[in-house]
Amino acid sequence: MKRNSIRMVLMLLLAFSFLGGCGQSAKSGNADGSTGTTSGGSQSGSGFAAGEIQTWIDWNQQGDTVKFTFHLKNQTEHVQTFTFPTGQRFDFVIKNEQGQKVKQYSEGRMFTQMVGEVTLKQAEEISYDAEV
Repeated sequence: MKRNSIRMVLMLLLAFSFLGGCGQSAKSGNADGSTGTTSGGSQSGSGFAAGEIQTWIDWNQQGDTVKFTFHLKNQTEHVQTFTFPTGQRFDFVIKNEQGQKVKQYSEGRMFTQMVGEVTLKQAEEISYDAEV
C-alpha cells in the first residue's frame, strides 16, 4: 500500500470471531498517519474498559507494508474462555473512504479445521500480529 492509500483507510474493522463489533472505534497516531492505535469497547478516563473485554490495534507502516498488532484484554472480574470452530483467531476488513472493502485478512486463507479455545484470566492480555 502506498502512504496515501493508508491515509484513505478510515475504517479498520476488527472482527474477532468472538467479539463481533464490540463498541465504537477511535484512531490516534502521528500527524502523518504512519502509526496509530484503534480502540474498541467503552473506555473510562483511566484508559481501560472496566467490566468488558478491551480490544485495540497498534499499526505501523514500513514502506508498502503495514504491520498490525491486535490486542485483547480481559477487564472483567471473571476468567473468560472463547471457543473457535477453526484455527482462525481474528479477522479484519480494511475499507476505503467510500466504504468499499480493500482487504480482508481471511480472504484466500486456509485455517486448521480443529476446535480451539483461548482462556484469559482477569487482566490477562493476548496479541495477534498480521501484515498487509
